[in-house]
Amino acid sequence: MVNNLFVQSASVAGTARTSIWSQIDEQVMKDAAILPGIYQKTLLYRSPRLTNVYVQAFYGMYNYAVLGVSS
Repeated sequence: MVNNLFVQSASVAGTARTSIWSQIDEQVMKDAAILPGIYQKTLLYRSPRLTNVYVQAFYGMYNYAVLGVSS
């Protein structure tokens, strides 16, 4: 539906365009649509000497507070 409204808004001007953009705003809020601005991909390397290593799910990275090193 939103895509169709975008197409319609390109073919009109003035108050008609404003009305269509209001409809787009309402539909996006109803759909709770989001557009991610950033997609980050990270490589986590660890030395084989590290101990007590796990990934903190919330941050998607190692929990540095509990790391250890084997001798």
